[in-house]
Amino acid sequence: MHKLGGKILRVEYSPIPETKEWEKSLLEDNLDPLLHNNSLFALYDVKDWKEFQKLKDEARRLNRKC
Repeated sequence: MHKLGGKILRVEYSPIPETKEWEKSLLEDNLDPLLHNNSLFALYDVKDWKEFQKLKDEARRLNRKC
């Protein structure tokens, strides 16, 4: 996208209880909402957080050049 002159936009979402995505997430129904939004990435292992952060940082870096 960057090479084509566009901005890189990443999309994050929180699964909504009682939806198919919620069922796939295997989150508990009474889970604190902060634990299923993008502030904590509770669905991923800690080792994956660093990779997500690298992707976010790279997108920011490239977008500054647009």
